[in-house]
Amino acid sequence: MNTALVLGQIADILLCKGIIDESCQFYSKVLDLISEIKDIDIVEKREFAIYVGHYNVALLKKTVKDYSLIENNLDIEESLYEQLHNAFGDIRSKMDLAIAYSHRGGYYEEIHDYRKAGICHLKKIGIIKETFFIQEEHPIYTEEARLDSLFKSMQPIINYGLVTDKEERVSIFKQVYQTLHDIGYGFDIRLLGYSNAFAMEIFKASDGNNDAEAEIFLFKKISTLINLVKKYGLEDGIRSDLATTIIEANDF
Repeated sequence: MNTALVLGQIADILLCKGIIDESCQFYSKVLDLISEIKDIDIVEKREFAIYVGHYNVALLKKTVKDYSLIENNLDIEESLYEQLHNAFGDIRSKMDLAIAYSHRGGYYEEIHDYRKAGICHLKKIGIIKETFFIQEEHPIYTEEARLDSLFKSMQPIINYGLVTDKEERVSIFKQVYQTLHDIGYGFDIRLLGYSNAFAMEIFKASDGNNDAEAEIFLFKKISTLINLVKKYGLEDGIRSDLATTIIEANDF
């Protein structure tokens, strides 16, 4: 196992330096060595999972990609982190699993399967939400880091919504809006902006078919914008968003 860890460290250094092909060769050796070990303790399992994740990142950076190998490694990474999550259920295990979902989402984006990519990111933000209800601090997965990770999943989810029909898109956007609301998106103005965008899309999708629901989401967005004005004043972005909202709401 020590040999595998050393090779993994070498692979990480090569990956950081952008020496992709060589790093993949070392990561492959790590997987070969680990596969020969029957009993891996929980600490070693986490180390192994980290290297598998880094290997997936490296494989996606290669000019010529072995998609079957990537898919196999994604399965291994996700399985390992699911085991760790089931064993601990703490912030680290949840965020590690969220990153595994993100890696899989990145793979689907690479092959232009935006539906599957979006599903991965929905799973990711769902498990990140859980971390905000754990009374614990983590030196790496700080509140700011978790909010950053949520922010990075917003566009892939929007891309998912764009390739679906209206009914499914509204369902997706409602789910994300509720997730952001549950964690308190006011922590981060970027996420607050996305929550406004989702609220507006849900409003526009009503087309007069569900005026009561449209009114609710329009009110949610306007209330948020008023709070933004109180906090930040009429900055350009807020002013523009408020003007757009008023224009969109005129017919309603």
